[in-house]
Amino acid sequence: KGLDICFKEQNFSTAKSGPCDSWCTTSLAADDGCGGCCGPVHKKLCTPCSNKAFPYHAKIKGLDICFKEQKFAKANSGPCDSWCTTSPAADDGCAGCCGPIHKKLCTPCSNKAFPYHAKIKGLDICFKEQKFAKANSGP
Repeated sequence: KGLDICFKEQNFSTAKSGPCDSWCTTSLAADDGCGGCCGPVHKKLCTPCSNKAFPYHAKIKGLDICFKEQKFAKANSGPCDSWCTTSPAADDGCAGCCGPIHKKLCTPCSNKAFPYHAKIKGLDICFKEQKFAKANSGP
């Protein structure tokens, strides 16, 4: 349905289905496909802050910002090295003093075994090797 569903295992991701404990979503508009058998959707939300170095989430100007420390997330502000964003539409709030925004993007690939990111058909795919991410395909 165009909504982000994140699965724990590749086989569930490929099937686009799995047991209730195998997935989470980034949208309250998602459903579990079984009439609510997995419980309320708000309890199935994944944090957009999947990079373990920046686990604390804040919504600033409608955009997701991830911080290293909870105090910065609560304050909706922090030093340049304390945050990353999930959107290239974000700004640093200081007219570019933190550098180009593309260098502040959080990678959705926080698993060290699969650090290289590609967006394929709207989905975040993580690869072991950069060449596969660049090719949008791999073994």
